[in-house]
Amino acid sequence: MIRHSLFAIRYSLFAIRYSLFAILLLTACSPPGAGVAPTFAPPPTAGPPPGSIYTVTYGSIAETVELRGRMAAEQEASLMFPVGGTLKAVHVSPGDQVSAGDPLAELDAPDAERAAVEARFNLELAEAQLAIAKLQLEPAAAPQPAANADLLAAQIASAQAEQELQQAQVEYQNALQRPWDPPEATEAYIWTLQLNEWNYELAQARLAQIQQAQQQTRAIQELQVEMAQIRVERANWLQVMASEQLSNTLLTVPFSGIVVSIDKRAGDQVGAYETIGVVADPSELWIVATVLEEDVNRVTVGQAATIRLDAYPDQVYSGTVLQVANQTATWQGQDAYKVTIAFDRGQDVPPIMRMGADVTITGRVKENVLLIPTQAILTIGGQEYVELAGEGSEVKRVEIHTGITNDTETEVVDGLQAGQEIRIP
Repeated sequence: MIRHSLFAIRYSLFAIRYSLFAILLLTACSPPGAGVAPTFAPPPTAGPPPGSIYTVTYGSIAETVELRGRMAAEQEASLMFPVGGTLKAVHVSPGDQVSAGDPLAELDAPDAERAAVEARFNLELAEAQLAIAKLQLEPAAAPQPAANADLLAAQIASAQAEQELQQAQVEYQNALQRPWDPPEATEAYIWTLQLNEWNYELAQARLAQIQQAQQQTRAIQELQVEMAQIRVERANWLQVMASEQLSNTLLTVPFSGIVVSIDKRAGDQVGAYETIGVVADPSELWIVATVLEEDVNRVTVGQAATIRLDAYPDQVYSGTVLQVANQTATWQGQDAYKVTIAFDRGQDVPPIMRMGADVTITGRVKENVLLIPTQAILTIGGQEYVELAGEGSEVKRVEIHTGITNDTETEVVDGLQAGQEIRIP
């Protein structure tokens, strides 16, 4: 019997330890912020206890809307890489003050680093080849002495051949004017003239050949410079692309502010455009709250608001409704709207991003109206009722029409009179 009891006790202790371990494991595996997400409903305000009797009286009422929200900044940015990979390092932690351009994180990218280095070397090589091509082109504008000598010799030979041809033409014409010369002499002049014509043509052809060769050399060198320039442009483009690919693996701060959250650590796999954290500029702080569709008509831009932060429940901050979303979003299974409240200037608001807050928005104010506790109203089939207290424990349910309301009181515009007593259900 004792042995059985000891076994039961050990089993119970094991079960308790296992349950605690399971709870801790589940808690550790929850996503960041999962356990601190602000709830929509604000804490209940104390009112008359159920079953008590309340006398309808005149009074003043300020319409209020109670919202639940969280701290946000006007300028926030999600941190993400445009490419996926393995996270090599994270250089910041939540709460760190950062400046624009500071390194945040980097991916392990040996291929991108190698490609960037190779692209830079290729660009330097192409630039050197262009410089050589330009150096080779410059002498073509002022030919080398050997080229000048060949051209000058060809020009001299051409001029000399032309002069000799002219001299042969003159002598041939003079011979024609001497009919007494023997035919053999005239024939000799004719051959001399022919030889000089051939010499002149050869000299002209040689000069033209040298000039054309120099022009072709110049054209080839100009084309070589153009080709070298194209290679530089291509290498420069490839270097820019490689640098961009490498920069995609380096994440920097987009603007000065504080690191709100970091959801990854070194060694983790990240996808392209997967958010790994958030950075915010705390110089302009907001509260982003949610209002249900049934209450959205009671919230307008410009309304005053009071704000209580979860970490500072005794401190009341003032704000103003900045924006009401024009599209609904599903919130806890109900249609709701996002409301942005800006803190008024001149307040020392602690820049604790994502901290929960209770917001009270003040609307219309009425004086000298019939008032009853909001909790006294029963809604049945879309119609509002209260229970009139009678003699003893008897109650009578009567229909009422209400006006403005807040968390504690509601205006009654029809169905009740001052002095009547109602029962709090």
